[in-house]
Amino acid sequence: MKISSILKGTDLIRECMPFKENKFAENGKALLCIEKSAKNVEERAKTAVEAIGGFKKIIKKNDSVLIKPNYVFSYPTPCTTALDFLLAVISQCFKAGASNVTVGESAAWWVSTESVMKKFGVIEAVEKTGAKIVFFEKGNWVKVKINTPIINYAAFPEEAFNHDKIIFLPNLKTHRLARFTLSLKLAYGFLGIRYRAAQLHFLNLEKKIADVNKAVHPDLVIMDGRKCFITGGPDIGEVKEPNVILASGDRIAIDVEGVKILKSYNAENHLIYENLFQYEQIKRAVELGLGVKSEEEIKVVKR
Repeated sequence: MKISSILKGTDLIRECMPFKENKFAENGKALLCIEKSAKNVEERAKTAVEAIGGFKKIIKKNDSVLIKPNYVFSYPTPCTTALDFLLAVISQCFKAGASNVTVGESAAWWVSTESVMKKFGVIEAVEKTGAKIVFFEKGNWVKVKINTPIINYAAFPEEAFNHDKIIFLPNLKTHRLARFTLSLKLAYGFLGIRYRAAQLHFLNLEKKIADVNKAVHPDLVIMDGRKCFITGGPDIGEVKEPNVILASGDRIAIDVEGVKILKSYNAENHLIYENLFQYEQIKRAVELGLGVKSEEEIKVVKR
């Protein structure tokens, strides 16, 4: 399937978003918080981000913030983003000074994003906060020059490039095809649905996941690990409850720690490597310069 077949009346071609400096760093190391407490979820999200510098480290007065959650399938958390977690992050964005907060997503090709969000009460709850919801599949698309040996162009929503800041909200879970689906895999939700299904979910999937991340760069990643899949995924699997929330400005760092948590459970999955940087998603992301190159470049803060 040609990319042009899913573009809606636009021949716009653009370069990848410029790589963003990690604002959540200290002495050359990426800061990463692992928060574990019995507080309410908004306090937990706030605490996790405060431990590495706070929401105001990236959000300035009147900023427009795009939040990318996970509503690809119509299954409950940890498949989808927990509503209380999403609302907590929206609240913190507004408190930090954002004037506009948008929640954007595109679901799997056989369901509509709107139907998935309606099932979990997301639309009404988000709109009550003053934030907006955008279904990427209903908007305009642009061809983004990925320019790697694996991906030449990819179809991204224009919406992805219309905001001052981007926050990723991945869940903690394994994946049948990609081994795990954390912050790097979350970027797949930006892709044009038909293009995603026809071109990217097969050969070299793990490398393609990293390559797609060249196009759009989050300023902050907050991962909900209160529940996780340790088998199966991304839709269903064996559920455990690590009861953690992770926060970092570095996709590789947070994925490394996420995989470490998943591997701490005795389960039959595809997490077979002891060297976390041997996993193709992470290895390829390092090659592309998307974040840290080793665990020595990560400073973990626990709360």
